[in-house]
Amino acid sequence: MAFPSAPGGGGSVSSGGDLAGMSQQEQQMVKAMQMAMDSCAGKTVAAGVIGFALGGAFGLFMSSMSYDTPLSAQGQQLTNLPLRQQLRSGFRDMGSRSFSSAKNFGVIGAMFAGSECCIESVGKPAPSRNECSNTA
Repeated sequence: MAFPSAPGGGGSVSSGGDLAGMSQQEQQMVKAMQMAMDSCAGKTVAAGVIGFALGGAFGLFMSSMSYDTPLSAQGQQLTNLPLRQQLRSGFRDMGSRSFSSAKNFGVIGAMFAGSECCIESVGKPAPSRNECSNTA
């Protein structure tokens, strides 16, 4: 990992430190991707997609834990069905719960990232003239 203060490398991309060995087209693509990820829309979309993926995995795990006992009424109904229908019902329920959890995580992630980015961009204070005497 390259840090700006690390000896022998690093630096920001805008200074051209990491773009030295790239072609002009690659440099433009890197700058375009950085600009997209620095925008509020890019952060919101990225958070929504990552939240959707993590929510799907979490929902799949949690829904698979709900079939641990056949003593419930739903478990009794499932044990009376043939194996193929039991599996079909279980996978259908796991899929619907996983998708529901994925949607919720994606929406929450996008809402949080979007609101945080908007608040951060609006709430930046103007630089003061005298930093030493500024208590804000």
